[in-house]
Amino acid sequence: MKYLLALISISLALSLPAWAANFTVSGQALPPTATSPTSDQGKALTSSLATTTIVIANTGNSSQTVTVNDCQTTPFYLFKSYPIPALTTWTVTASVPFGGCLQWSASATSVMGTIVGAQ
Repeated sequence: MKYLLALISISLALSLPAWAANFTVSGQALPPTATSPTSDQGKALTSSLATTTIVIANTGNSSQTVTVNDCQTTPFYLFKSYPIPALTTWTVTASVPFGGCLQWSASATSVMGTIVGAQ
């Protein structure tokens, strides 16, 4: 599954104009506490950004919860402790702005994430 997510992020990045894909995060396990991921290019996603694609995949055999939010004083939550069923993949293909940073977490490391965006 990790390799599938990496292939998805590479193909998405290649299909976007250069300005729209200046970072990718490929198939990372979501941590148990809210954390800003580090991109494949070595950039920590700790400043404002916009995603063009987010892929969340639960590779495990039981339902888990996912949280994806920004770092504003009153955070914007794309998902807040939202249940993702076992063996399920979600894809969000929209420009989603995250103020201050992007953080994500999941209730188990069987939840993997891929992101394409601009910072």
